[in-house]
Amino acid sequence: MKYLRNTCIMKSDRHFRKEVFNLKKDDIFAVVDIETTGTDPEKNRIIQFGCVLIEKGKIVSRFATDINPLQSIPVHIEQLTGISNKQVAHAPYFEDVAYTIYQLLDGCVFVAHNIHFDLLFLNSELKRCRVNELAVEGIDTVELAQIFLPQSAGFRVADLARQLDIIHDNPHQADSDAEVTAEIFLTIEQRIRQLPLVTMEQLVSLADVLAMDTQAYLAMIFADMRTALQPLDSRLKVINGIALRKKEIPRFKPSPHDTLPEEVFVSRALADEEVTTRQAQKEMVQLIQQFLQPDNSSKNLLIEAATGIGKTLGYLLPLSYQATPETPIVISTLSIVLENQLINKELPLLNRLVGAEHQAVLLKSDSHYLDLETFAYTLRHPVKQKQYGLSQMATLVWLTETTTGDLNELKANRQQFTFWQQVSHQGRVLLSEQSPFYADDFLVHREQQLAEASFIVVNHAYLCEENRRNQYKVPKSAVLVIDEAQHLPRILEKTSTQQFVFSRLERQLSLLTEETLKDSVTAVSAKNQTLSQTLALFYQVLDELSLLQTELHMFLTQFFGNSQDEKVFTKDQFDSFTISEKKLIRHVGVLLNEADGLVEKMIQYLISHLSDWLPSEKNHLLNLFALASVFKEWAETCRTFFYDWEPGVIKWTYLFQQQLTCYVSRLPEAKLSATNWYNRYDKIIFTGGTLQLNQQSHYFEHELGLEAVEKRKITDPYDYEKVARLFVLQKDRHIDLNDQKSFGKYITNVVKKLVDVYDRPILVLFTSHDLLKRVYAGLAPIYGTKGREVLGQGISGSKERILKRFQSSSNAVLLGSESFWEGIDLPGGQLELIVMTRLPFDPPKRAFVKEKYAYLSSQGLNPFYYEALPQAASRLRQALGRLIRSADDKGVMVMLDDRLLTAGYSKRMLAFLPDKLPVAAVNQEALFQQISEFLGK
Repeated sequence: MKYLRNTCIMKSDRHFRKEVFNLKKDDIFAVVDIETTGTDPEKNRIIQFGCVLIEKGKIVSRFATDINPLQSIPVHIEQLTGISNKQVAHAPYFEDVAYTIYQLLDGCVFVAHNIHFDLLFLNSELKRCRVNELAVEGIDTVELAQIFLPQSAGFRVADLARQLDIIHDNPHQADSDAEVTAEIFLTIEQRIRQLPLVTMEQLVSLADVLAMDTQAYLAMIFADMRTALQPLDSRLKVINGIALRKKEIPRFKPSPHDTLPEEVFVSRALADEEVTTRQAQKEMVQLIQQFLQPDNSSKNLLIEAATGIGKTLGYLLPLSYQATPETPIVISTLSIVLENQLINKELPLLNRLVGAEHQAVLLKSDSHYLDLETFAYTLRHPVKQKQYGLSQMATLVWLTETTTGDLNELKANRQQFTFWQQVSHQGRVLLSEQSPFYADDFLVHREQQLAEASFIVVNHAYLCEENRRNQYKVPKSAVLVIDEAQHLPRILEKTSTQQFVFSRLERQLSLLTEETLKDSVTAVSAKNQTLSQTLALFYQVLDELSLLQTELHMFLTQFFGNSQDEKVFTKDQFDSFTISEKKLIRHVGVLLNEADGLVEKMIQYLISHLSDWLPSEKNHLLNLFALASVFKEWAETCRTFFYDWEPGVIKWTYLFQQQLTCYVSRLPEAKLSATNWYNRYDKIIFTGGTLQLNQQSHYFEHELGLEAVEKRKITDPYDYEKVARLFVLQKDRHIDLNDQKSFGKYITNVVKKLVDVYDRPILVLFTSHDLLKRVYAGLAPIYGTKGREVLGQGISGSKERILKRFQSSSNAVLLGSESFWEGIDLPGGQLELIVMTRLPFDPPKRAFVKEKYAYLSSQGLNPFYYEALPQAASRLRQALGRLIRSADDKGVMVMLDDRLLTAGYSKRMLAFLPDKLPVAAVNQEALFQQISEFLGK
């Protein structure tokens, strides 16, 4: 029966009532967007309304209007929307258009991006104007996008428009947002209709957790699809009621050439539109060929190669003649982006050049992959919780797209921690060959790919974590390539650092002892006495551990004080603890070890009796093991933190919001000679843009503990005298670099002037987040109202989100620290101006840095010249690498710290920069003039 349209659907608690009814194909869908002065419908008002009407899959009408809110538009809203008080001053009041809006929307299906906000706000305004509230069916496009565009990088309207190539000229303008949302809605419906019926049937059954009437909308499409049955897409298969993308195993085929003659490379390169012959690239090929000769006994080759010369192809070409599935080459690189670029772009290009069919496999931890059997179990036992259901639905759609099962493909969709921890793979060893999903399991598929792979790709962190594994995951090989190797020392240091987070321990204990899980695993274990007794003992340990870790957390929090500064933990401090306090520490450590031992015992029992368990029983136990997998790491960290006082072991604590974290870093482990994997490779090629910096520097090899290396620097192809400038601003004597307030004002004023004269993206780099926040507060309110977006790291969202917004903007200002020194890539020379607020030294008062420098001093080394200076110079060089990445790039660096030219160490630091880079000290007037002249702005 049709839902009665004039029935009020608002409750006193402002939540919508769910009614059961059917949507019809001939319904009109009204896609709505509003802009408001704030988020509280009782205090704030609508300033813009936009609506697009859709009928039978086509946009048929549009309506939009500014609205005078009779209250001032806050600066941050003006900054976000671009809607000013002046713009709405002569617009109609909401009272003037309330009935028109009601008449427009009444009888339509209400569609919005975050429907609860838009419909609630509209009804509040209608009620205020004494117009009937809307009693309409509603669909939320945020939820639709989360389900049917599962691999999206984000679910804002702007993110989705970018992904779907929909033009979005005026984000946060109601008419533009409504138009784009309508196109997103139509695109999603097209994608829904292409899904297999078996997937749609499951989606409809799970959709009762969705907002308002989205389930009815999906049911309507499903019914329509059933009336016009289509054959299953040939790229899909159905296993136990789940539609999966078919997987293929591409076969390796060697090059028809035995070697790589120069004429072959040149002729093929010239014939290939994607390759330009580069002298520097050929130089790199020749160096590696010489290094690989049988009579070359060197193990380590360091090649410094500027960005943009094609260094990836420079090492792939000579290695392609040694790489086979029997003797694969291992390549370690920095990030997911570089991994994907290597596999999806560089490798196909290599194959075209050499006439081969090399295959590559990306290795990650097993937990990065979906366990199909466990996921199928969740479908049979759904949890009626919204985020859990959304995650299940998104996974069903994703399985019709993915061939890897890599959960990173769902990065923006992984908000439901419990679900993703539950369905993450626990390893090949726990997979039963009797499972209906065995042949299609993603880890089994990866093993099959490895049998044909001539290149194996990992990231630096995965490689460095070999040191903590009981069994090797990265294969032994004759050759290991470490690309972007300048980052390896930092990652080695990071992976040699362990942390004990009390809040995480508390959360895991809470999840492990949650009644539903405890009851289910207890019931499953009852069929076997040994397992039942072990599980009972495990829960006894957890109960005791829960009490004692709370006591230990309180004691350590009080001991280290409530400030948020890092605090070093010393042997003298430990010795000052009372006997009872030391007993408490020892008891917690023992319980963590016992918990880990009991989990390992249960896992081994499960492995040895896999055939005895039904899939549902095994999945209950796997849920428990997934949550308990961290006890081994915690037990080791706890032991090291309190009892290991060897030289080079640094310990410190950090308190945030009353939650204490304990850190342990083992500096001797951050050397390649101390790893258990370094000797598994006969030849190692280290390559990157800032490895040795100059022939006099030994910083890189010292950081890694390398004693015998071949060092080669590829001829830099860039004429820095023509394409780059480094201006060092002469500051007034009264400016104190260490006075955050005055230095912050100084930076703000300089950046303001640059923003005013330079209408292009600007990257401002900081070494202090407090200073960054001060400058952001000085810039954002001013330029937001002028349509110039100011983005702040740690303020404007995640790093990934900030980068996307910066990359899509023609003139945004990005304030970054820490990881932004390592670089962001903008295509086509978009980034031409970088402002560096201070020389990028690590803060010497930071606990870890202070202790590390003390350790270096104890080894007879000068920490400033051995560590601090070359590290800062390396970061400085990396910042320059953000500007000049191809022969067509041009850029300016502005340094606000004049110590680069005035300090006693300035010559040493400048020696790390390209020889022909023009460096000049300038005052403010000359700075702006020379930037304009050089960049032609």
